[in-house]
Amino acid sequence: MKAKEVRSSFLEFFEKRGHKIIPSASVVPQGDETLLFVNAGMAPFKDIFMGFKEPKHLRVSDTQKCVRVSGKHNDLEEVGIDNYHHTFFEMLGNWSFGDYYKKEAIVYAWELLTKVWKLPKERLFVTYYHEDLETRDLWKSLTDINPDYVLPFGEKYNFWEMGKTGPCGPCTEIHYYRGNDPSFPSYFNDLKRGVNGEDGAFMEIWNLVFMQYHRNEKGELHPLTKKHVDTGMGFERIVAVLQGKDSNYDTDLFQGIIKAIEDLSGKRYENENQIPMRVIADHIRTLVVSLSDGILPSNDGRGYVLRRILRRALRYGLKLGFKEPFLFRLVCAVEKEYEGVFKEISEQAEGVKQTLKREEDLFLKTLERGMQITQKKIEELKNARENFFPGETAFLLYDTYGFPFDLTSLIAREEGLNVDEVSFEKEMALQKSRSKSQKKSFLSPSLIETIKQFQPTHYFGDGYDEEKFSYVFETQGRLLKIFEEEGRLILLFDKTVFYGESGGQVGDSGFIESFDKATQFEVEDTQKKEGYTLHIGRVLCGELKEGQEYKLVYDLEKRKAIRKNHSAVHLLHYVLRETLGKHVQQRGSYVDEKKARLDFSHTEAVSSFLLKEIEKQINVMMGENYPIKVIENVPYEKALNEMKALAFFEEKYPEKVRVINIANKSVELCGGSHVRSTGEIGLLKITGESSSSAGVRRIELMSGVLAYEEIEKKEAVLKNLGQFLHADCLDEIEIKFDDYVRFMKELNKKIQDREEERLNEMLRSLKSEKLGKIEFFFTHFVDPFDISGRLREKIESMKNAQTKRIIIFAVDSGENKISFFCGVTKDLEKIHPAGMLIKELAQACGGGGGGRADFASGAGKDASALEKALNVLKKRLSQ
Repeated sequence: MKAKEVRSSFLEFFEKRGHKIIPSASVVPQGDETLLFVNAGMAPFKDIFMGFKEPKHLRVSDTQKCVRVSGKHNDLEEVGIDNYHHTFFEMLGNWSFGDYYKKEAIVYAWELLTKVWKLPKERLFVTYYHEDLETRDLWKSLTDINPDYVLPFGEKYNFWEMGKTGPCGPCTEIHYYRGNDPSFPSYFNDLKRGVNGEDGAFMEIWNLVFMQYHRNEKGELHPLTKKHVDTGMGFERIVAVLQGKDSNYDTDLFQGIIKAIEDLSGKRYENENQIPMRVIADHIRTLVVSLSDGILPSNDGRGYVLRRILRRALRYGLKLGFKEPFLFRLVCAVEKEYEGVFKEISEQAEGVKQTLKREEDLFLKTLERGMQITQKKIEELKNARENFFPGETAFLLYDTYGFPFDLTSLIAREEGLNVDEVSFEKEMALQKSRSKSQKKSFLSPSLIETIKQFQPTHYFGDGYDEEKFSYVFETQGRLLKIFEEEGRLILLFDKTVFYGESGGQVGDSGFIESFDKATQFEVEDTQKKEGYTLHIGRVLCGELKEGQEYKLVYDLEKRKAIRKNHSAVHLLHYVLRETLGKHVQQRGSYVDEKKARLDFSHTEAVSSFLLKEIEKQINVMMGENYPIKVIENVPYEKALNEMKALAFFEEKYPEKVRVINIANKSVELCGGSHVRSTGEIGLLKITGESSSSAGVRRIELMSGVLAYEEIEKKEAVLKNLGQFLHADCLDEIEIKFDDYVRFMKELNKKIQDREEERLNEMLRSLKSEKLGKIEFFFTHFVDPFDISGRLREKIESMKNAQTKRIIIFAVDSGENKISFFCGVTKDLEKIHPAGMLIKELAQACGGGGGGRADFASGAGKDASALEKALNVLKKRLSQ
C-alpha cells in the first residue's frame, strides 16, 4: 500500500463514521506562545481542550504537520541514526470533542488496523493505565485481541498530560511487533525486552488519549464537564509497518527524495552514505514544509531553528561530496510527494527554492573557514590529550564566524570530544546581556490583567453611513477605567471609534470631551491589547470621571490619509504577487497618515524598471476606480477556501473574520481602515526599495496629496538642474547632463594626471642621508593639491621595502601652512615612533599631530620654522 493510499484510507475511514475531515494547520502555532512549532496533532485544538473555545464539529479527523526540533520534544540528534525519528512528521488523528468516548475509539482503532489494513492480530499489543480498568475491559470485550496482550503500565507510559496543569487523562497505546523472532510471545510482557522495553522490534503506532480530568496547581485531579478523545498515529511509522519495512527511510515517503539525492551526488544509498542521505532527506522535508508555511531563516526564534536544520543538512552534504548549493534542487522531490496533500507546498515551491539557494550560498561561504578553525583546535586538544572542546572557542566560532554551535558539537563528537556547553551558554548569556534592549512597553502586565475584568471594547470606527455619505468618526462611550502608567493617562471605554494600533496600522489620535465641553482629553495614541482599546493622552481641561459618558471623536483627516495608504498597500501586495510570483507573501507592514511600507518574501532586489512597472499598474488600477468591499463576520474557513482570501501565518484570526475585496483581485483578511474605491487613493508613488532582513524586501510608498507633493519636489529639482544646464525640456536636460558628466570625468582625469605628475616631482626631490644606522628620507614640497592619500601609499611601500628607515614628507600649501607625513619601519617603531616624530616637528611649526608607531601625520602654521626643527630632529636621530 502506497503512502498516499494509507493517508487517504485513514481519512476516508473516519469520514464514513461522521468525522469532519479538516486540513492540516500551519506548523506555526496560532496564538500559542508556549510553542515554537506545532509538535503534536493536538496542538491546534488546545483551546478546545482547555475549555476556551467551542468546537465547530464534534468529530474531526486530519493529518497534522508536526515539527520536533526544540524544547522537550526534540528529535534532532536521533535523526538519521535510528530508523524512525524525524524533525518533520505527519500525525494522523481522530478527535471527539465531548461526543463519543472510550468504547467507540477502541472499536474504530481495532477495526481500521485489523479489518481495513489487515494487520495480523497476533502482532498487536495494547497498553493501558493500570488504574483504568474500564479501558482494559473494553479491549477484552469489544475486540478479539489476545487478552494476554493487554498490558498495564504506570503514569510514565499511559497517563497523558498537556503540562503541569490543565486537561489530562489515561491513554491506551497500540504497539506492533515487527521482528522475526519466533520465540517473541514468551517475552513480549518482559518489561526489559518487550513492549516499552529495549527490544526495538516492538514499536508504538497509535496512542488513544482519554481526556477526563483537569489537574489544578495543587496537583489535584478533577473530572472535566466534557470528556474528549485525542488520538495520534505517526504516519511515517504506520506506512513502514504496512509496507513491511524496518526503516521509515525505506518507504516510498522517503525513497523518492533519497533517489533525487543519489542522482545529484552520484553516490548510492549504502554503507557510509546512508546516514547523510537520511539526514538530508529528513531535513529537506522540514525545510520545505516550514518555508511553505511562511517561516524564513533568521537569527532568532523559529527562523534560527530552521537555519540550524539547513546548515546541518549542508554539513552532511559535505560527506557526500556536495561543495555547491544542492538542497534547493530537492524541492521538486518533496513537492511531488505531497502533491494534493499540502497545497501550500506547490504554491510556494519557487519561493522556497529561492530562499534555500540564498541561504546555502551564504552559509557555504562561512563553512570552510569555520571548519578550518574547528579542525585546528581539535588537533591541538588531541595532542594535549584533552577530552573537552572549550565553550569559549565554540562561542567565538558562533559569534565571529557564524559557525553554528550544533555543527561544532557534531564535529567534536565525531572526533571523540565533548563541547563545554556550560561555558558556551555562559558566553551567550553575557553577549545577550550586553546587547539587550532597554526598551519596554509602558503597558504593564498588571494593567493588562486589570482590563480583563471588563468586556472587550466594542469598536465601530471604520463604518460608513450610506445615508449621510460619510464615515462614522464619532460616538458616545462610557469611561470604564482610568489608568496612569509612567506619567501617561490611559482611558478604557465600553465602545469607541478610535482604531488601536494593530495589523501594521498606527493608532488614531483625536479628542474625548464631556457633552458640556468642560472636560477635554487629547488622544495622542491608541493601542489595542487582547480586544481592548486603550486611549493614551493628556487632560486639556476639566476632570475625567469613571462611569460617565463622553463624546469620542477621532482625527478624520488623519484617518482619511491612513485609509488611502492602507488600501494602496493591498494593491501593492496584489501587483507584486502578479509581477514577481505567488511566493511573495506579506512579512509585515506599516501604515500611517504620511507613508506606508510593505515587507514581503523575496530574495532579490526589485529592479528600478520593475518598480516603475509596478507603480504604473497600481496607478492604472486606481484610475479604474474599482470598488473596495469590506465584508464583515465571514467564517474563517469560508474566507480562505471559498473566497480565496490571503491570510498571514503570524496572525491569530478569530472564527469570524473581515475580508477586504478589491474587484476580486486583491482579497485579504484585514481589520484596518480602507477607502471605498481605488479612485479615492488618487495617486501612488513608490519612494524606496531595500532589504528588510534575510529573504525579505521592503517597498516604501506615499499616496494621495503627499505623493503629489513628492512628485512636485522632484520636478523642482529637475527645474533647477535644467536652469544650471541651460536646458528647456526633459530630453535636453538628459543630453546636457550626459555631456556634463563626461566633462567632469575628463576633468577628474586631468586632475589625477596632474597629481601624479606632482607626486613624481616630489619623489624626485626626495633626499636620503645616513643618520647613524638610520636611512633618513625627507622632502619639503610646495603644492596646492591634496595628495595625502597618494603619499600614504608611497610611504607604506618605502618603509616595507627595507629596514631602519624613516620617511618624512612636508607638503606646503603655499599659504604658510604645512602638512607632515611620517613612516617608520617596524624595527624602529619602539625607538622612534612615528607619532612622536611628527608631534615634535608639528609643534615646532606652531601646530600638532600624532598617530601610530609606524605611521603618523600632523600640521603646522609656520613653515619658516621647519628648517630649524628638522635640524634638531636629525641631530637627535644621529645619536
